[in-house]
Amino acid sequence: MRYTVDSIESQIVKLINVSDGEIKYENVINIPFEIEENDVLLFNNNTYQKDDIEKNDRIKTIEEKMAMLRSNE
Repeated sequence: MRYTVDSIESQIVKLINVSDGEIKYENVINIPFEIEENDVLLFNNNTYQKDDIEKNDRIKTIEEKMAMLRSNE
């Protein structure tokens, strides 16, 4: 499964499932590396892995959409 990190508050990470929007809460100690909001995580075999390629693709897409919106003003 693929999740985006929506927020981190009081050691609790709010994750949103990319495919269906389901919200999941996870204690930060269960994620064995540093994370920040908007990171993309893969959950497989009961472990999390960062997907920096997917995160960068999403950021690029958002920046392109914002540039298009600004050019239409």
